[in-house]
Amino acid sequence: MPHTGFRSQGLPKARAAISVLSILFLLGACSPAADAPATSAVAPPPVADAAKPSPAQTAARLQECRAKLEAGIPSGMVINASADNGRPILWVGPAWEKSALQAKESLARDTACFFLSGDESRTLKFSIYDQATDREVAVWDRSRLIEW
Repeated sequence: MPHTGFRSQGLPKARAAISVLSILFLLGACSPAADAPATSAVAPPPVADAAKPSPAQTAARLQECRAKLEAGIPSGMVINASADNGRPILWVGPAWEKSALQAKESLARDTACFFLSGDESRTLKFSIYDQATDREVAVWDRSRLIEW
């Protein structure tokens, strides 16, 4: 008889031992004591929600953002802020290309605030289009400006 690596005599004992262990495991897993927290476990601190601004703060911030966007219109930086099929878009003018990166980021942040009705606890992704070329020139991606 060739050697297969298993001993036929010990196999029933091994099966019986595995069956007993399986039953004990199931009984332990289904017991009410298994549902109770361990006595040595320390409860994690409660997760604090992101600070939600009050409605008055949101309204005030919306007015600030709207004023900053409107201030960019005479300089040619902002042409329009609109939504196309629910997708927010900022239309910019010729002053966009001449502006410093910090000014562009500030304008994009204020535009996101405007689109979110002043609630800066949320984030938003929107496109920025050049009015003259009708091409996308940048994207505000939730917290940063990506230009191309």
